[in-house]
Amino acid sequence: MIIPQEAKITPCCPLRNSVFVGGQLTGKSSQEIKDFISTKFSVDVSHVLKTLNNPYGHAHFKTENDAGIFYQRVQGQEFAFSDGTKIYFLPSKMTGSNEYTVYKIEDEASTSHQNNLVTTLITLNVGGILYTTTKRTLLKKTKFFSEPFKDFDHNGNIFIDRNGELFKYVEFIRTDDLPKRTLRDNLLLEELLLEAKFYHIQELAVQINRIIHDVGYQSYY
Repeated sequence: MIIPQEAKITPCCPLRNSVFVGGQLTGKSSQEIKDFISTKFSVDVSHVLKTLNNPYGHAHFKTENDAGIFYQRVQGQEFAFSDGTKIYFLPSKMTGSNEYTVYKIEDEASTSHQNNLVTTLITLNVGGILYTTTKRTLLKKTKFFSEPFKDFDHNGNIFIDRNGELFKYVEFIRTDDLPKRTLRDNLLLEELLLEAKFYHIQELAVQINRIIHDVGYQSYY
């Protein structure tokens, strides 16, 4: 996936209402791209801003919320037209800027997109290791993942600069229980306690502290 340094297209709508469209799109018209997005993802795209000679452009939505929800569905993935032409999506950004837009999305309980968000897949890049889950799962035990993220990898995935190997043990947010293999490793428990504190998973921190206290493990920190 090649990401152009600058997308020299003058936006006609608020930047936050748009999503960057890239790929092998030279020769593809704005209408073709709009039809592809509308048909494949069943979303309402206001219009697509792109010239035939450019390999990239911007898809504009009615609201920032619509743009953000669409990006959550497509982040980190590459798609293809029926003729094999590749297309991918990134958060929009100003020409010459290295900062991608952080979309503000309405709370799930107050938006008509609630049901879609339940199954919306989100890919996280944690220390170089990719994890895919749903927004609903991430928000079960912590508000950490409800905050706007500013760091993304080159594929548009949310990037978290933490130990990626340890993140796989934080499946507590899925199952409400620590993996059994962690209960026999006091050093691992201590490391997971630091991760629980970082991600603000209070229930996980409490459970680890209880295990350390009950078993009588010696703390390394």
